[in-house]
Amino acid sequence: MGEGQEKTDRERVNVREIENFLNRLTGVESVRLVVNDWGAIEEVHVLSGPERNPKQVVRDIESCMAAKWGLSVDHKKISVAQLKDDLVAGTSFDPYVDHLSITNTLLSGKTRVEVTLRDRGNPDVEYSGFAEGPNSKGKLPWLAAEAALRALDPVVAEFGQLGVEKAFKEPVAGGQVAVVVLGLVSRRGDNRLVVGGVQILDDTVRAFIDATIDTVKKLPGMSRGSLEGLARHASKP
Repeated sequence: MGEGQEKTDRERVNVREIENFLNRLTGVESVRLVVNDWGAIEEVHVLSGPERNPKQVVRDIESCMAAKWGLSVDHKKISVAQLKDDLVAGTSFDPYVDHLSITNTLLSGKTRVEVTLRDRGNPDVEYSGFAEGPNSKGKLPWLAAEAALRALDPVVAEFGQLGVEKAFKEPVAGGQVAVVVLGLVSRRGDNRLVVGGVQILDDTVRAFIDATIDTVKKLPGMSRGSLEGLARHASKP
């Protein structure tokens, strides 16, 4: 699609209108669009319920945008985080927060988030990590996600290079969801985004740690066998 066409599309419909319409699709809880300076859609982040397959949600969004606005969006730009009634149901890799500390240093103007995780299926093994950044409340979600991801380095290293692309709050049905987007560069050089999310209840920082864990669980090829091997390796003196 050319530059002139992108400008025409942006004049004809705004981002909020698209988001509001896509929110009406079956299985979609919330949608957030990211556009560039010309109004072209760069990313589509979707929170969906458990009743519809994520691949079908992607196809629904592609078809809807093409039919209603004549917009063609590459399916690779659409990331779906599927919320479940029980996030740990059916999975044997179940880390939880064993210890969490947040330190603000006035002299350096930095915040340090440290987290220790344990797997309920193998509580003898712990995973620890930390992240440090500017002393800003708005930076805490990213720091929490980064600390959790660094803690899980022994688990995720086999998949390639992982980094926290985004960590943000998304209002859904009167509440808020912590959404974490991880960027994965596989050992074969493939790039993809992996998205996860959990509802924010009392502790926002813990919610973003749990959202990171949820995202890691969705990595392609995640298996109990590989995790048990990593656990045995980590438990060696």
